[in-house]
Amino acid sequence: ELDAMIFEAAPGEIVEEAELSSEELHAAYQMAGAFAAALHALPCDGCGAAPGYEQKLLEQIEGWFELYEGVPGLDDELRRFVLDAVSDGGAFRDAVLVPTHMDYSPRNWLLHREDGALWLHVIDWERARPELWVQDVARMAEDHWQRDPALREAFFLGYGREPLEIEARQLKLLSLANIVPTIGWARAREDHRFEAWAREVLVRLREELVS
Repeated sequence: ELDAMIFEAAPGEIVEEAELSSEELHAAYQMAGAFAAALHALPCDGCGAAPGYEQKLLEQIEGWFELYEGVPGLDDELRRFVLDAVSDGGAFRDAVLVPTHMDYSPRNWLLHREDGALWLHVIDWERARPELWVQDVARMAEDHWQRDPALREAFFLGYGREPLEIEARQLKLLSLANIVPTIGWARAREDHRFEAWAREVLVRLREELVS
């Protein structure tokens, strides 16, 4: 059987592409934070404690390095650094899975104006699955929030809380792990601008993790 969900068309402009006022943009991030908090609080099959999370992540990282073998910079030294960072300190020892979108960023938010009010719709759910909730802020943490920290403040105002110290550590480590296939993917498609951005993120993450 094929499991499927049917949604109706959602109105609005893609937040990442729309010409929004500063007030509208911050409102969109705050609403997105509130939406994420509600999503992450839902029950789901496969959610809950995930004692094997770290081992699965390590295996995934090994697979990425194998897949992109030969890509400049994705060498044994970086592989060892990433694996050691992920396995050091037990950041994922008490991992808990919740419903996540897994591509949660303003490119998948639609902002709709109606009768003087703003409404936010979330699209593109094909990657949704149980995961650590910080996966839903990983892209923004290394991209949008680096450029405008006030957007981070707006998001977590809507979310209702800041990440705990262990969650912030998980976010940093997942960002480090995820940047490996990002570099390989960009190189394979000759997307030089995206690859350059990903390599800048890698340098920053390495510096932050050893400081």
